Amino acid sequence: MKLVLIGVIVCVSMLNAVDYKEVDKRQEQMAIEVCSKIKRECLVVYSAYPYNTQELPVNNLNKIALKGKVIVIQKHDKFWGKGKNYKSKIYQNPTWLDLSILANEMIRVTGDKHHVYLEDFEIIKNKKGIQYIELQMGS
Repeated sequence: MKLVLIGVIVCVSMLNAVDYKEVDKRQEQMAIEVCSKIKRECLVVYSAYPYNTQELPVNNLNKIALKGKVIVIQKHDKFWGKGKNYKSKIYQNPTWLDLSILANEMIRVTGDKHHVYLEDFEIIKNKKGIQYIELQMGS
């Protein structure tokens, strides 16, 4: 009976194993893709990707993050550095790659180099058919 139980535990353990080298590889590929599109210093770290059934990151950079007209806004917080409020131009159907580029610009403008992980966004308001969003940035 012990042998069967041990065998079952081994099988379950193997099914839940995460290939961390593959996780690192996929994250690095997305980082390279994001930073290749940023003309200045790349400060943003993209982490708004979903995971597949093997718990590996899925590259969703070219997927539309939000349909319609979008403006990214972020208030400056002097606690996190010298800067000013941020407001992007209007984007139509921005992809996650677009939001990553805007996040990098936002980091520079607001001076907040502590919160650099782009994790998600929140719709703050909808005015005259334009969605105003704040990027959810982690540290």
